[in-house]
This record gives sequence, structure tokens and C-alpha cells, in this order.
Amino acid sequence: MGFDRLFFGAFELNPLRGKRVLVTGAGGTIGLELVRRVLEKFEVAECIGIDNNENAIFHLSQEFGGNPRANFSFGDIRERDQLRILS
Repeated sequence: MGFDRLFFGAFELNPLRGKRVLVTGAGGTIGLELVRRVLEKFEVAECIGIDNNENAIFHLSQEFGGNPRANFSFGDIRERDQLRILS
């Protein structure tokens, strides 16, 4: 069973369908792969990526900028005010 599919009996489940997903560290190796999978494999309403590396956010915006469900922000998850803006 792969990461991108969950099965219960004969029914495939998509637990993220219609949800807003926040990926922290989106510009890193694991975060980037999570963003890719969330946008490609799951039917999310929005994928919000946050990272404290401005260059990584730029590259994410370039790669996924054509996807209306992708939204990337420069910030630090330790700053509550920045997270409130994303909600």
C-alpha cells in the first residue's frame, strides 16, 4: 500500500479531500515531496506551504505557481501572528 492511497474494503479513501493542508518546511527535501504529493494525489482545497527560506519559497512559487490550490508563504511557524494571517 502506497503513501498516496488508503483502502478500506473495496473503497478507496481520500482523507484530505476538500481540506486545507499546511506543510511546514515546504522548501526542504521532505516538505517539497509532501507538497508535490498533496497537490498531485489528493483532492485538497488548498495546500499552504511555509518555509523560513525565502529562496525556497521563490522556487516553490515558480514550480507550482500555475496551480490555483497552491499557496506559499515566507515565515516561521514559531511566530503566531504569521500563522494567523494564513488562516
